[in-house]
Amino acid sequence: MSKITAKELVNELGLSRARLYQIIAKLDSDKKPQKNAMGQYIFDDNAVKNIKQYYMSVAVKHNTSNVKQIDSKMIDNILSNLNGQVAKLEKQVDQLTNKLDDREQQLQKLTAEKEQQKLNLATSEQNK
Repeated sequence: MSKITAKELVNELGLSRARLYQIIAKLDSDKKPQKNAMGQYIFDDNAVKNIKQYYMSVAVKHNTSNVKQIDSKMIDNILSNLNGQVAKLEKQVDQLTNKLDDREQQLQKLTAEKEQQKLNLATSEQNK
């Protein structure tokens, strides 16, 4: 059974000493490292394994939440862009609808004028 120091464990995991002690505090009492007579932790193989397991499980959860945040931000950006595009397209549709309505009114007016001209022509020919 090998023992390592807190400094060695901190260096191995890339943690601060304070973070190591936070992790130890969160471990179940049966998984915490033992203390010697001077109150210093004894990091045997079992204690190191428990600390690493806890640290890795927290790191995975943290990375997953970061991915969710990134995904959420990306989705918000995409939705914002799509909403902007939809608004532009709706404006274009409204403009084209207005133009179409105007053309339809012009066509109706021209059709009515043509019909009137035909009636006038027919009436003038009958009067001759």
